[in-house]
Amino acid sequence: MRLKNLIISTIIFLAASQSTFSQQANSSQFKFIDSLLSKDSYRVELLNIERKPPAVRATGSVQVNRNANVITFSTSDKSLEFLESFKIDLQNEMVLFKNDTLPFLDEVYMPSSVFGEWNGYTWLKTTSNTDQNEVIIIDKQTKKSTQVDVGKIKSTNKILLRINSKELVQGRPKAQFTVSCYLN
Repeated sequence: MRLKNLIISTIIFLAASQSTFSQQANSSQFKFIDSLLSKDSYRVELLNIERKPPAVRATGSVQVNRNANVITFSTSDKSLEFLESFKIDLQNEMVLFKNDTLPFLDEVYMPSSVFGEWNGYTWLKTTSNTDQNEVIIIDKQTKKSTQVDVGKIKSTNKILLRINSKELVQGRPKAQFTVSCYLN
């Protein structure tokens, strides 16, 4: 009986320790994001990523709004309106885009990319009509995936914001949205 209680106590202790570690690890990316987006406004360079290196295709400005622990953006530039549907919830450690909640995925270090070397964080949400163990039939597949990356370019110190959203319905692309921009 004592051995059983000792094992249960150890499991509870380890679970609590892991939970505390995970909370501390997750909060570090939001401290990074909070410090990264410290200005009230940014000059935005909307990028054409089909060219290597990416070329600036439009510029504008964006206001950074802070309401408690939520960062939102506002702009009068038509080409940057997508930023108004992008929110960072620092307290709950998540990103919201077009009313979709994206959980934190991982820290990212890219030693080589079309943007050069950069490091930051990724949030990802994927939904599908199939289970993990189910056989996938392509022409019946319905899937939606949204990924957000926020980081800092090493060579320029510019902030990179990249949003990629894809949707398949019955195995056919319904929508795809990819945008990359620098904030500086």
